Amino acid sequence: MSYTLVVNNKNLVGSGNNTYQYNFLQGNFNIPDGTEMMIANVQIPYSFYNITSAYGNNTLIFNWPTGSSTYASYTITIPNGFYTTTSLSNFLTQWMISKGFYLYNSTTAQNVYYLSLVYNTYQYGNQILLSPIPTSLPSGYSLPTGYTSSTIFNNNGFPSVSRTPYITLPQLSNSTSTLGNFLGFGSYSASVNIPALTGSGASISPIYTATPLSTSTTIINGGSGYINGSIINFTGGVYTTPASGLIIATAGIITAISMTNTGSYTVPPTGYTIVSVGSGAVIGYSLVATSISGLTISNGGSNYTNPSISFTGGGGSGAIANLIVSNGVITGYNLISGGSGFTSLTTISINLNGASYSGNSTITPVGSTVNSIIVRCSIVKNNVGSPNDILDSFPISAGTAFGTNINYTPNIEKYVKVSSGSFSNFILTFNDQNFNLLQALDNNILITILLKFPSK
Repeated sequence: MSYTLVVNNKNLVGSGNNTYQYNFLQGNFNIPDGTEMMIANVQIPYSFYNITSAYGNNTLIFNWPTGSSTYASYTITIPNGFYTTTSLSNFLTQWMISKGFYLYNSTTAQNVYYLSLVYNTYQYGNQILLSPIPTSLPSGYSLPTGYTSSTIFNNNGFPSVSRTPYITLPQLSNSTSTLGNFLGFGSYSASVNIPALTGSGASISPIYTATPLSTSTTIINGGSGYINGSIINFTGGVYTTPASGLIIATAGIITAISMTNTGSYTVPPTGYTIVSVGSGAVIGYSLVATSISGLTISNGGSNYTNPSISFTGGGGSGAIANLIVSNGVITGYNLISGGSGFTSLTTISINLNGASYSGNSTITPVGSTVNSIIVRCSIVKNNVGSPNDILDSFPISAGTAFGTNINYTPNIEKYVKVSSGSFSNFILTFNDQNFNLLQALDNNILITILLKFPSK
């Protein structure tokens, strides 16, 4: 025996347009052991936000350099909405315009921003681009209307040292989701001011714990001239695994050591060596007409950390590329723009001081849409899936536009087991692929469910 159950917006409970309660007509309804349930059809408007305070993924912190080691931090709250990479980038651009975080390039007649978000088609991911802030108005640039040299950049003025801003993608206490998860970065922050100095005078004392010994560090003297991101290798001692880490330096002074491997010792290490970042790379280029069409990496060098690349001379301009680094070696590049007007030898510089930062997604981004829907049911007891209350799940078809209906009909019977007993109702919830409750704007759903009793 089968029953057809219909759920619509009259069954809505709570807020968010994501939870529906079906009440059996005669109160308690006896469901025998072996009963199964399946979705026959779902029609649901594609009306749920992907960035929202309900998900806890609607904030980021923009850290703007104001001196040799200081920043002004701004929390940017993104209005609840449905965003693509482009529309989110547009929002960030408008925020920067409202605060004066930009300059005007008189030659290209375009605003220049020091933070941008782009979609990287080569690596199937989002990319955050950050650039060094000049210490004075560059040639060929002008201040936006209404700003002076002291009021530009939200009244911070030009920094005393050219440094790169950075962003922090916080995880809010009410959620495991972040804007970083949406973009594909996870919880993430990056500071990329890299003084191009040699470094001297530091004194670092290892701290040992456990048996065999593991190593951490304390800074006795931070020295001067050290490069942020340099590698520290501990030497001597008797070990099964040697300890190593990365230098964290501010204005050339070592402020901390980020241990990448605490090692395992029976006799403690006796010293350490510090290997500066970024050396030895050799990169050439090729032209098509007057535009740079590609780069040739004949030597990837060693110990690079977030280097940037610039192109000067040769009569051209506008070439932009990002370098890809693996284990400190430059292994590839993304050519964003080949520029134009290049007719002769171009100088390629790999920049460490005040370097630009290009952050590629480290995990597959959630993307600009919720790409699938999971329907959960309070009386489902499916011992195959996890969690065991999943009634069905289905992808959102490619090309389905925000604001249109999602229409799902399974092409096979997809029955799942339900709990036996006496029930007055059951609850359905709509979730995204990460089991977040959908925060829908429109409750005009229609879902048809088949409830099948076992044969006697």
